[in-house]
Amino acid sequence: MTLKIKQWKGILNAVNSSEGDILKQIKAELKQGKSIYQEWEDINFSLNYLFSVSIDDKKIQKLTLLHIAAFNGHTEVVTTLLENRAMIDKKGADGETPLHLATRNGHTEVVTTLLNKGAKVDEKNAIEWTPLHLAAQNGYTEIVKALIKKEAKVDEKSSIGWTPLHLAAGDGHKEVVTTLLNNGAKVDEKGSGGWTSLHLAAGNGHKEVVTTLLNKGAKVDEKKDHGWTPLHLATQNGHTEVVTTLLNKGAKVDEKKANEWTPLHLAARNGYTEIVKTLIGKGAKVDEKEANGWTPLHLAAFNGHTEVVTTLLNNGAKVDEKGADRGTLLHLADGYTEIVKALIGKGAKVDEKGAIGWTPLHLVTRNGHAEVVTTLLNNGAKVDEKEANGWTPLHLAAFNGHTEVVTTLLNKGAKVDEKGASGWTPLHWAARNGYTEIVKTLIGKGAKVDEKEANGWTPLHLAAFNDHTEVVTTLLNNGANLSIKDKNGITPRDLLLEKAVSKAVKTGSICGAIAALAVGGGLFAAGVALPMLALIGIAVASALVIGVTAGGITYSVLKPRDKLDEPDLGVANQQVPKKAY
Repeated sequence: MTLKIKQWKGILNAVNSSEGDILKQIKAELKQGKSIYQEWEDINFSLNYLFSVSIDDKKIQKLTLLHIAAFNGHTEVVTTLLENRAMIDKKGADGETPLHLATRNGHTEVVTTLLNKGAKVDEKNAIEWTPLHLAAQNGYTEIVKALIKKEAKVDEKSSIGWTPLHLAAGDGHKEVVTTLLNNGAKVDEKGSGGWTSLHLAAGNGHKEVVTTLLNKGAKVDEKKDHGWTPLHLATQNGHTEVVTTLLNKGAKVDEKKANEWTPLHLAARNGYTEIVKTLIGKGAKVDEKEANGWTPLHLAAFNGHTEVVTTLLNNGAKVDEKGADRGTLLHLADGYTEIVKALIGKGAKVDEKGAIGWTPLHLVTRNGHAEVVTTLLNNGAKVDEKEANGWTPLHLAAFNGHTEVVTTLLNKGAKVDEKGASGWTPLHWAARNGYTEIVKTLIGKGAKVDEKEANGWTPLHLAAFNDHTEVVTTLLNNGANLSIKDKNGITPRDLLLEKAVSKAVKTGSICGAIAALAVGGGLFAAGVALPMLALIGIAVASALVIGVTAGGITYSVLKPRDKLDEPDLGVANQQVPKKAY
């Protein structure tokens, strides 16, 4: 049977030494729960029996009565159990002795009792923590002193190489830190990963502990794994006062960690304006580059930190500096209107191209940032500039379905029928991807509805092939030719009919919904009853062709032919990378 630790506390609380034999009282209390009493009785009431105890409703531990009494701080019960030869250093399931448990819960009197009765002061639990580790982590100064008085090893390491000083510093227990240092703890001892106590205190923002460690000789620029100094950690986590303290104690302001990031890179990336100002005030290089060629200004712009961008610019940061990927700051500020304005205000080149010939305008049109598009155009960005594959900003906006951006570009004079790779116009892309409103907008600005790309496909071919019914209707209503042929003699009508038959075959429908063009160019649509018998055993793969005459609709059947495929789009069909500059 398992009892909760709170139930055990209630049992032990009911025990009173003034009422006689404590062990008899415990037995009497347990006898009320027959099962657990029976378990204990079966082993002759051994004081070293390991009871199943639920600590937090999840974890069940095996503990002796001495563990339980120590855990709950029952000094009299602890004393009685020890007098009756309970094993003082017996370990539970996690390798913890009664001294560990008393220490963990801050029961100073029980700790003293156990120590005076000879408990091993440096016994380790499953993760190699001694009681001193537990006392240090929890800030129990008096227990720390009691353990040290009994010659606890102040620099004993846990399984990851951390000493009690690491734990006290990391949790901000200044008084414990001072006690440990005054008793010989090594101030720069490193744990796993190269962490010193100063790294932990700085990273967690414990200013007073940082000061204490530095006053005891801690190395201010000591590096942990990957080159992180305490200043890097304090900056990364936004601890302004600790940053100031470290700098005032001589920390190197431009020290680089792995990937060659300085503290200023970290502050800029995270938007910590005050830390940026503090670092610059101590001489940080505003244009220092990390491994990929990014400056702090690149990082601030990319992450949308307007105030940091302004601060860096006002302190001389170069506005047209490029990273290794050749992206400029305006490319990185994609979507951040105020940052774009600030950069342009400092002279950023609005038409500077990145690695594949993209200008900032290409990027923001692709991503649909209408306000930034307007800002760039109002500041002289070329509306029809082409990137390496011949795409203009209008192509990108149409391809991605950004109606507002399409309208903005057209109103600024973008060429509506400009051709990109494989001869595709913006209307081709809008039709292919099913963007009806953009199709209407482009046609309204004079786009040619029957313009052919390199393989002879018109926007109507593309809309029909991709089954965009609404776009097909829009194009036909605006004069698109249903009978225009591509290089292989295929018409939009062929594509529409193939789609209709394919749907009917897939659904097993006897009736097909078939659209045909009536004489005079109008769109004739009807649900036509098409009994299977009328096809006289035609194979499923056969293609149905409708002939439209003045006398009505006639049916004819052609032999099966190869499946129609969308024309090769060439470079223009490649997925546009999200970080293309």
